[in-house]
Amino acid sequence: MDSYCEHLIPIRKDKKAIGLLIAIWLVLIAIIGVCFLLISKLGVFAFILTVAAIFGGVWLTKQLNVEYEYIFTNGEIDVDIITSRTDRKRLITFKCKDIERIEKYRQNLPMFENEQYAKKSIYCNLKDEDVYCISFKHKIGRVCLVMQIKENMQEAIRPYLDKLLAREAFVD
Repeated sequence: MDSYCEHLIPIRKDKKAIGLLIAIWLVLIAIIGVCFLLISKLGVFAFILTVAAIFGGVWLTKQLNVEYEYIFTNGEIDVDIITSRTDRKRLITFKCKDIERIEKYRQNLPMFENEQYAKKSIYCNLKDEDVYCISFKHKIGRVCLVMQIKENMQEAIRPYLDKLLAREAFVD
């Protein structure tokens, strides 16, 4: 029997993302203002520049709309990033049997902060519940990911983990 589970995590905008969003729109307003002031000198070019600035501002704003999707299928986890609700890109795929460590994430976790990995990534909102730090072997080397693993995904992953690791991994 196949086992399948998926989880979608919309990323909340932090202060940095909100600041970037405000900066994008301030620059857009400035470009449009300059184009209107110089429309007599620039002519059609001012109109084209205004339209391009609006499209560019909208496109950049959509790029700040980020979601991560975890898809668990028969012992394998795929992590995708979805931007502007349309563009999907596979970030990493790994097998649960390759997981070496799982720990509940907390700020300054030594497993994430101090150890050396080929890749370290955060694919969730750190202040959410059920956020775990996972270390595993991968073809690129050892990888450490911080991701949210809800209860239904925990149950799906459990049979594919080492027995001792499974017992210790999701203890509250």
